[in-house]
Amino acid sequence: MASATQAQVYITDIVFNARSSAIANGADVAVAVDTGAIGNMVNPLIFGVAYGNGTRNAQVGYSVRRWGGNSTTRYNWQTDFNNTASDYYYENIPNSSDHAHTPPLDSSADKFVSEARSASIQPLITIPTIGWTPRPDSATAHPYSVGFSVAKYGTQQSTDYWDPNAGNGYHTDGSAITGNDPLDSSIAVDTTFWQGWIAHLQSSFGDAAHGGVRYYSLDNEVMLWNSTHRDVHPAAPTEQEILGKALEYGAAIKQQEPNARVTGPVTWGYCDLFWSAADNCGSSNADRNAHGGLPFVAWYLQQVCANPLANGQRVVDYLDLHYYPQGSNVSLSDDDSPTTAALRLRALKELYDSSWVSESWIADLGNYDANHYSIPNLIPRAKAWIAQYCPGTRLAITEYNWGNDATTSGAVAQAEALAIFAREGVDMATRWVAPAVGSLNENAFAIFRNYDGAGGAVGGYSVSATSADRDVVGAYAFDIPGQRTMVLLTNKDTAPHSVQLTLNAARSGTWTRYAFDGAHGLAQIGTATAIDGNTLTIDTLPAMSATLVEIADTAAPYIPLTPTRILDTRAGHATADDAEAGVGALAARTQFDLPVLGRSGVPASGVSAVVLNVTAVTPTAASHVTAWPTGSALPNASNLNFTPGETIANLVVAKVGDGGSVSLYNLAGSTHLVADIVGYFTTAATLTSLVPARLLDTRPGHATIDGIAAAGGALGAGQTIGLAVAGRAGLPASGVGAVVLNITATQPTSPGYITAWPSGTTRPATSNLNFVAGETIPNLVVAQVGSDGNVALFNSSGSTHLIADLLGWFPTASEMNMTGPARLLDTRSGHRTADGMFAGTGALGAGAKLDLTVLGRGSVPAAGVGAVVLNVTVADATAPGYVTAWPTGATRPNASNINFVAGQTIPNLVIAKIGGDGKVSLFNSAGATDLVVDVFGWLPAVP
Repeated sequence: MASATQAQVYITDIVFNARSSAIANGADVAVAVDTGAIGNMVNPLIFGVAYGNGTRNAQVGYSVRRWGGNSTTRYNWQTDFNNTASDYYYENIPNSSDHAHTPPLDSSADKFVSEARSASIQPLITIPTIGWTPRPDSATAHPYSVGFSVAKYGTQQSTDYWDPNAGNGYHTDGSAITGNDPLDSSIAVDTTFWQGWIAHLQSSFGDAAHGGVRYYSLDNEVMLWNSTHRDVHPAAPTEQEILGKALEYGAAIKQQEPNARVTGPVTWGYCDLFWSAADNCGSSNADRNAHGGLPFVAWYLQQVCANPLANGQRVVDYLDLHYYPQGSNVSLSDDDSPTTAALRLRALKELYDSSWVSESWIADLGNYDANHYSIPNLIPRAKAWIAQYCPGTRLAITEYNWGNDATTSGAVAQAEALAIFAREGVDMATRWVAPAVGSLNENAFAIFRNYDGAGGAVGGYSVSATSADRDVVGAYAFDIPGQRTMVLLTNKDTAPHSVQLTLNAARSGTWTRYAFDGAHGLAQIGTATAIDGNTLTIDTLPAMSATLVEIADTAAPYIPLTPTRILDTRAGHATADDAEAGVGALAARTQFDLPVLGRSGVPASGVSAVVLNVTAVTPTAASHVTAWPTGSALPNASNLNFTPGETIANLVVAKVGDGGSVSLYNLAGSTHLVADIVGYFTTAATLTSLVPARLLDTRPGHATIDGIAAAGGALGAGQTIGLAVAGRAGLPASGVGAVVLNITATQPTSPGYITAWPSGTTRPATSNLNFVAGETIPNLVVAQVGSDGNVALFNSSGSTHLIADLLGWFPTASEMNMTGPARLLDTRSGHRTADGMFAGTGALGAGAKLDLTVLGRGSVPAAGVGAVVLNVTVADATAPGYVTAWPTGATRPNASNINFVAGQTIPNLVIAKIGGDGKVSLFNSAGATDLVVDVFGWLPAVP
């Protein structure tokens, strides 16, 4: 049972906020959408539920299935018993008929996980931390083993109708029974008991990196133990106790499952954001004052970050909160009266509005200090605590409810809650509980997960949407650039309204409408409607309804993304969506198929090639990695070359193959791989992405795809060669404007650099590839082709062998606008840039950020640019570290573009999305390093 009933004992009086009356009943409401104002990426894990029918869960498309609630605090995995706690007379209940095996063959937990995984739904499993579990010798039939036996503790206020020996723990005068023996129903267990359960789950379903359970919660509503589980934990939990449980059990979980993601502390509602149970919702501040005076959740986050594990992992990865709106009959209620419906929908502001005073007992907590207790502002409050006290922690809301399944206003509120979670950047959410099959609330999930009945799902990025009156019509917008914009409109009124929707840019094509209300399930309304311009009218949103408007987008050739991690093979390391994480090093002569479509902002279709930054970490032997479209034969080519122990990155433009995947192959030894997605080319792009083909290999005895430019000998100091590209490896003999090459220098005799430029033009004062003597190093090059069909390659000093692999090409008229290469940044003293800006600025220190202006410089236009093609070089680094490039104004991502060691000079090509102010930010993780940046081209902004 959910815990919201406990929260509602605090309801006293209700404070009403003034509601806007600017929009008359039935009047049009203006809504404006700006797809250029990009917010958070929509995390699919927010579309989760607790429990539900396994088959139906898959049909609706829920993303997470939570095993939680009060009864999971005392679950014995070895016997498949749970204790019902105060929800129902503290009884040990058997969940299976098999008592001959450990665990039972029909274990409820095993069936739960099996159903979730077979439907590709992530299970979220509660790991009890209370220290007690049902006795293994518990009765398998009435009378059950119980916490407050009438035979032992006397007549009680209430007993189970089916089992008169099971009491509620209160004397007939209403006073609590104290001093009972926890061993009546339970036995003490420690972390090894739960490590055994995780080991069982691993043996049954695989480990977290290979399809098993990844998500574990640290118990359930821990600050209510003295109420819900007072037969074994009568003392009010303190802040220190709950933190100690997190440190102990979180460490044990990750010891057993290094790739686990742990959520905590799992609050029950509002009061334990600020106070422990010992402080009783602010009746006392003694416990809080003993811990620095911080709100409990803020202090908890601070301590999680202050106490990492020996390997650097944290014991908690997700801040896990429960939240129920506390207005009368709002949550877990069948009340759908007009008054309650309006209150229910206004209560959504508690999730995000920094000025909204709760219309419940929460208002009685007052607004007397910086915590603004009467103003919930839940998600921004939690994210601010994360940013201040434990950056990088993700946010989960794993219990919430805005009304029962049959309430129309509850279904509209549920749809809007999901939109709020997406807009505000919540990382995971699970409703209590899964909506009943065919219910109104099920429609609220379906409008996000399968609105057209053909797999159409809301995804991409949240973008700006504003309503002239959000209390009448709520507006939320999401955009998959180059494909579609999706606008959710919730009519919260008892009268129908039409909407005048204005877009920031003109569209041509069609828009389609899907909706549900209290009388009609989710369905398409009418047929697709033409749009020509930036305005459209959505006639007559039914009273109390949710509508999704899908607007076809102009196909854009290249979509730049804020870099996002989609592969990290190292144990304990995370990706943005937790897929393809911790899968283990890639062994010699092993192929790994990396799914790229439908992940981290990349659509599930309409994509021809992806741009990845791929990093090799701690390889055990000299080797190379090749990237190519899954389903094609392994080509004679390489994207990333490295030596033992080296950490090195390279940009990859990879054609997408079978299953929406790109294959990665490691030649020798073993190596960990990290991949960050930085953008994608749509099927509208003029880029022709290819299976890699070798066009140049100067080493004796080595071959190219056609025998041309093979074994020609090392390139000497100051020497230039013209590499023929047009008419080779499937390229046409004319009309080729630029080629995408992976160029590798090997066996150089001295430090130097390689410059690539269009043959027949003056060599620019830039570099594409920097190296030291004896090094083998690659770099991606987007090179303009000369009028003779060649690309010129220059070696600055010593001699070096060169290898060049062709990955794709652009025609002379294309989305890739090549500029004469120009230097935009050189932090070294005495060095120049093309225009004198950003020259000699000094090395970038540890943790420092530099915002580099790119628009209007080096032949890059001042407007209309979506991304720039930069070659970024690290020089004279004083410590090992990495550099990250991302659009200025966005949050710095968990990604890297260049990895380096002290003293190294190393380049990498970067296709960087432009920030709103025409800049790209550069961050240095450690030590100090000089940076050199050359621009080679640009790609247009998405219309």
